[in-house]
Amino acid sequence: MRPWVSFVVAHQSNQEEEPTTSVDYVEILREASEADSLAEYGYRILRRMRGLLGAECFVNFSALADRPGAFDVLNAIELPTGELDAGAVFKDGLWGLVPRPIVEGSPLLDELARYQRPATVDLGLVVETSDQTIYGLGVTRYAVVLPTYRGGRANEWCVFFRSEPWDLDENDVLVLTQIANMMGLAGEREELVDRVSALNERLSASLESILDAQRSIIPPQPPSVKGLQLAVWYEPSEEVGGDYYDFRDFGRGQFGAVVADVSGHGPPASVAMGMLRSVLMSYRAFNRPASTVVTDVNTVLYESLNGERFVTAIFVAFKPKSGRFVYANAGHHVPRVRRLDGRVEPIAGDASPPLGILEHLKTVGASGQLQPGECMVLYTDGVIEAFDSQQNLFGVERLDHAIASAEPNPEAITHSIRTAVGEFSEEQIVDDRCVLVVMREP
Repeated sequence: MRPWVSFVVAHQSNQEEEPTTSVDYVEILREASEADSLAEYGYRILRRMRGLLGAECFVNFSALADRPGAFDVLNAIELPTGELDAGAVFKDGLWGLVPRPIVEGSPLLDELARYQRPATVDLGLVVETSDQTIYGLGVTRYAVVLPTYRGGRANEWCVFFRSEPWDLDENDVLVLTQIANMMGLAGEREELVDRVSALNERLSASLESILDAQRSIIPPQPPSVKGLQLAVWYEPSEEVGGDYYDFRDFGRGQFGAVVADVSGHGPPASVAMGMLRSVLMSYRAFNRPASTVVTDVNTVLYESLNGERFVTAIFVAFKPKSGRFVYANAGHHVPRVRRLDGRVEPIAGDASPPLGILEHLKTVGASGQLQPGECMVLYTDGVIEAFDSQQNLFGVERLDHAIASAEPNPEAITHSIRTAVGEFSEEQIVDDRCVLVVMREP
């Protein structure tokens, strides 16, 4: 061992020793625990170290694992006599989170980084033969080196300096090492919190952009169609969802409505929704007949989604003048019809598998007629699969009751369903909800 280095692990003599000044480390930790940030936590520790132990300056640095002899100096702080000014100690308001140039070729830091165990050190030879400054901070001769450990090794050090030898026993240095390691963990946590917060801000901005795009492809209100009355209730969840509805004029006296639900949530569901809308928009432009809508949409989704998503959908083509309709069901919930006598019943018919699963899909559905004053209700699973506090499903029976108990018009029916679902689920929305009501005018 070099003569100017004194490790703390000292021989315990049987002779009576001079009592040392008692340091209340519990009080140091108690006061530090009142801090609202890592910077304030560090400031309180440093203030106590100056007042109780006479520390004159403090350096906190870490070694770069991939660059031997290179160090990242997180803090280099002078501790003047008297009350410390927090603003002067931490001008940036942060503890070691502001990037600084990497230090290389520093004999002083090389020497301090040798210590894998806490130690009190006489740096006389080092300070006499090399630069005594770190980022302009002049360090003094006597240091207490407190390693902080990660992965079984010291990779960061807290070092206090003063002009006179340290009067610390083994227990003092052990407690100080524990405090230093607590500060190191707190620093990692604050840095992680800052990174997560920054990531959340970027993700929130991206999510908001996706939500804006999604809202832009949802019709803001139903169109005006002679012979029909339309109403919609659409309530998205907090996530980017996959519920979709739209209207399409197929010409030749036919008017179309679609309600669809893309599996999953997030950007992929939003992309699939955009694909669905693009195909539907092409119908009028390319003069495609309504009878081909299912097969055309399925072809596009099958080739684009690669089996990672699927879409359930109901396509309905109305002839407002006669009240006749045909519909194709691709794995979706069966529409409900409210008859003139107030009965609510499903539309009988078969369904094909959802869109995007099979390469070739046959159109499967049914036809029927709405009498003047009768309503058809299309909906997504977020309506009937809403949960109450006991995890009970809202279900089709409650849906039928909400339809039957409303005044016989689309606006009243959508309001009745919305109210019933909201009261049942206590306004907790875990999935998109969409209801589209079409009534043949009396």
